[in-house]
Amino acid sequence: MPTKKRFGRLLSLFSAEEDKELRHLRELVTQTLDQLGDKHAYVDRCRHWLNETHQAMSERPIDYDRAWPALLEIRHLFCRALPLRDLDRVVLDIQEDLAYLPADRTASQGKLHKISGQLAALSQKGEKAHQLQADGLRLELEHFSHLTANARLGQWYKINLYRKRLRKMGIFMAIELTILTLALMLYPLFSFKHDDVLVLFAVVGFGCLGGFLSALLTPEPLSQGSSAFYIERGLLLLRPTIGAVAGLVMFYLQKAGLVTIGLKEVGPSAYYIGAFGAGFSERFFVKKLAPMLGTHKAKEKSASEKEDEE
Repeated sequence: MPTKKRFGRLLSLFSAEEDKELRHLRELVTQTLDQLGDKHAYVDRCRHWLNETHQAMSERPIDYDRAWPALLEIRHLFCRALPLRDLDRVVLDIQEDLAYLPADRTASQGKLHKISGQLAALSQKGEKAHQLQADGLRLELEHFSHLTANARLGQWYKINLYRKRLRKMGIFMAIELTILTLALMLYPLFSFKHDDVLVLFAVVGFGCLGGFLSALLTPEPLSQGSSAFYIERGLLLLRPTIGAVAGLVMFYLQKAGLVTIGLKEVGPSAYYIGAFGAGFSERFFVKKLAPMLGTHKAKEKSASEKEDEE
C-alpha cells in the first residue's frame, strides 16, 4: 500500500494544476449541496454523481475521464435545482466551456448572455409568479450545459488519448534505444560469424527508432472530427513498423549501390544513418523510392489512358 501511495504522488507531480482544479470544483459542489439540503428533489442524484467523482479521484493515477463527466452531470442537474439567484455561477461555468464548441461561438455567447439576463430579471420578480417562463429558461440553460459539456469531454478525451500514446511510445522508444546502445557497445568486443545478421538487426532497430521519433513529433488533429483523429492515430502507431521496413529497404539499396549518402567508405554506420533517416521521414523516402521502382511511370500511363478515354 505505501508503494502505491508513493507511485500516485509521483504521478501527481505531472498533473498538479489539473488535480487542484478538480478538487476545488468538488468542494464547491459539496458546499452547494449542503446548502440545498437533503429534502430537495435532485439532491440524491447529485450526491450519486459526487460519490462517482470521489471514487474516480481516489484512484492512482486519477481517472479524469470518469471524474469530469460526473461533475458535469451535477452541473446539468444544478440548472434545474439551484435557485435563480445562484444560477449565475452555472452560467459562468458554461460560458468558459463555449471555447470547446467547433462552430461560431459568438451567437452561442449572445444567447447565453440573453438567458442570464432573463434569469436575473425573473429572480427579482419571483420565480413562483413566473414558473412557466422560469422552467423554460432552465431548460435552455441545461441545453447549453449539455452542448458545451459534450464538446469539452470529446476534446479532452482525444487529448488524454494523445498523452497516453506519447507516454507509451516514449517508453518503448527508450527501451529500444537502450538495447541498440548496448548492442553497439558490445559489438566490437566480440567476433561474430554472421556480422551481416547483427548489422541487419541494428538497421531495423534504427529504422524503427526513426519511426518512433517521427510519431512523437507529430500530433493527432485535435480540432478536427473524431474520424480524422482516430485515422491519424492509427497511422502514427504504425510509423515505427513503417520506419523499420523503410530502413530495411534503404539498407539493401545502399548494399546494391543504388543509393549513396556521400561517404567514401560505406560501412555499418552509413547503413544506420540511412535507416534512421528513412524511418524518420518515411513519406519522403517513399516519394524518392517511387521513381527508382517505376511506379510514377505507371501512374502517369494510367492517367494518360483515362484522358484518352474521355
